[in-house]
Amino acid sequence: MIFQNPMNSLNPKLSIRTTMLDALNANFDYTKNDTLDKIHSTFDLVGLPYEFLDRYPHQFSGGQRQRISIARSLILEPDILIADEPLSMLDVSVQAQILNLLIDLKEKKNLTIILISHSIAHISILAEKMLVMKKGEPVEYGNSIEIINKPASEYTKDLIKYNDGYL
Repeated sequence: MIFQNPMNSLNPKLSIRTTMLDALNANFDYTKNDTLDKIHSTFDLVGLPYEFLDRYPHQFSGGQRQRISIARSLILEPDILIADEPLSMLDVSVQAQILNLLIDLKEKKNLTIILISHSIAHISILAEKMLVMKKGEPVEYGNSIEIINKPASEYTKDLIKYNDGYL
């Protein structure tokens, strides 16, 4: 799971190394060398330098923290990644970087990514399928491009109008 606010999802008292080790040790029985190799290969995947491992969450920008959160999720080798508004707390330029990272990871790791977002623009870039919900109820489901080009519900039309400058 990747959360909306990476600062709140990382323990401020733990170094990034400890955060990554906790995730691995709770789920796998790796040797010390294998553990370090796994952390390094995961950091390589998300474009983070190894020296970040000995720092704490407050020492990073929002985009760096989000990459750390993504690395923490990926280190468990999931088939499905749930991303709850992973771009909303980031600057627009950083949003594009993280969105591109998610697209790359989706292809490299053959991941299914469930993106929860209010941004139809982000969903249309990352997702093949889209489920539009209103007050917890499904309104429309189908191919993302088809829904954007020919929305069936007024609610979806309004969302697209709201997002129009970004599509």
